[in-house]
Amino acid sequence: MLRWRVPRCECGVLCLSLLLILGFGRTAGAQSVGTGTLVGRVADENGGSISGAKVTVRNVDTNATRELETTSDGDYRAVLLQPGSYEVIVQKQGFATLKREEIRVEVGSTVNLDLVLKVASISQEITVAGATPLIEPEKMESSQVVDETVTAAFPAFITTIRWMVQITTRRFSLRPAGARASPTPTACRRSRNSK
Repeated sequence: MLRWRVPRCECGVLCLSLLLILGFGRTAGAQSVGTGTLVGRVADENGGSISGAKVTVRNVDTNATRELETTSDGDYRAVLLQPGSYEVIVQKQGFATLKREEIRVEVGSTVNLDLVLKVASISQEITVAGATPLIEPEKMESSQVVDETVTAAFPAFITTIRWMVQITTRRFSLRPAGARASPTPTACRRSRNSK
């Protein structure tokens, strides 16, 4: 029966490397949790869904804009929105443009904003200000904001871990108990230089 001997320092370095990689992976994944979601349905005055409506979601603080189109059921979904105040503009030919302002998106929240478009006789724009959308408390999640310095150091950290693993695997080889060790690269260089 073969037994494998692994030097203790190699096990320690590999275990430490694995723990650090898993810890940083969890932190990097938390970035998407630091955002919110805006969902809703666009319908006409009779409750019929409006498909193909253009929904523009604009962050008032940063002026970042995202354009969406409603599905065949009139639904829309804006994900990964940074926390802040938003305005939503809905446009569809044959309907008056609807503009909703002061919509607050918080970290980890899902804001439900159903919108009703009115049939337009002439070019019309309707603005509703200050209406508070429904927040779904059952969909609240805990979240964490990751600092820029952590995300900037992440690639350098992975490179360091890879380097440590390469060094340890070259220096210590796994071999069956009782087997003769093959010469290390340093030993080979010494033997060549001594000739």
